[in-house]
Amino acid sequence: MKRVVLFLGLLLISFNLSAQEMTEKETKAIHKEHKKAERDMKRAEKKHKKAEKEHKNKEKSRKDLEKAKNKYQKANIKYETLKNKGTLEPKTEERWLQKLDRLNEDIIKAEKKFKRA
Repeated sequence: MKRVVLFLGLLLISFNLSAQEMTEKETKAIHKEHKKAERDMKRAEKKHKKAEKEHKNKEKSRKDLEKAKNKYQKANIKYETLKNKGTLEPKTEERWLQKLDRLNEDIIKAEKKFKRA
């Protein structure tokens, strides 16, 4: 009888230990899955931030290109009206042409930046 009670006691203790081991294994697995989910979430956040930054840069370069084109068009219209009136002196006309060249170069630079963004 003592042996049976002892055997049942050992069986009960071993069952409790195996149940604890299972819960420890389960908690370790859950902890591991949680860490993996956190890493995945951080990666997703980084990708999202990078995409937002790229979009912001693209939008900024597009606006800069529009500004450069508008500035060139306004200057060109003003130059043409002055030229048509005949009020431009040769030195002034040369300065206007240099200004238009600079503005055209600004457009080219802005287009390059827009294509890179």
